[in-house]
Amino acid sequence: PRLLPWRTAAENVNAVLSDRAQTMPQALAWLERLELSDARDQYPAALSGGMQQRVAIARALAYDAPMLLLDEPFRGLDAALRQRVTALVADAARAKTLVLATHDAADAAALGCAVYAYADGAFRRDG
Repeated sequence: PRLLPWRTAAENVNAVLSDRAQTMPQALAWLERLELSDARDQYPAALSGGMQQRVAIARALAYDAPMLLLDEPFRGLDAALRQRVTALVADAARAKTLVLATHDAADAAALGCAVYAYADGAFRRDG
């Protein structure tokens, strides 16, 4: 994940919000949804890979854009946590265009994505 190493988990999420002086509660709410409340004041270097991944997901979901681009977003998460985070992303991205790059077809299915495979220089729709 590409996190700002000089900012805490909460500051990383808050960095994408429009009025950072007023939006810290919103950033903290995203961290709570991703089960990271206890990590709010930690810097990325102090977080596990899975925790860094969830901070990056929180930041992506906090940013109110019509499109969400996710590249292997659930890598490094154990099975139970992966299921909870996938459900959260599916719910949060419901009204958005979602582009997901993954090697796990189950992730795409859980998010309700149309699946396109890339091979031999071309995309083809699966299923």
